Amino acid sequence: MLWYVDAFSYKMSGCAVTGMVYRHNDMGALPVGHYSLMNLENLDVREEESDRYDSMLHIYPTKGMDYSVLTVDEKKIIDKVIKKFKNYRAKDIIDYMHEEKAYTETKPGDIIPFSLAKEIREF
Repeated sequence: MLWYVDAFSYKMSGCAVTGMVYRHNDMGALPVGHYSLMNLENLDVREEESDRYDSMLHIYPTKGMDYSVLTVDEKKIIDKVIKKFKNYRAKDIIDYMHEEKAYTETKPGDIIPFSLAKEIREF
């Protein structure tokens, strides 16, 4: 879902929200260094079992988090992505991502260029 936030932001403004780089992974677009992200302060990360994988890390909203650093447009993009995927299971999001040109036109392990975000499917 982070990739969708960054891809839509890049498509609209030429700049990603998070500044992360994403790699083509079996599960879709995965941030480079994603395991390091799990150690960030104030991040509510829980390891949970999934249907397709042995376990997955889920990130939950943190109470009292200051979101004032986000612009109005960034918040709209985040809300758009949440609205689209809020009822999807992890496998559904993975399958959806696998149909994006950013995934089909890169190989496993490749960095996904944000130039492909311009061809993201609208929702």
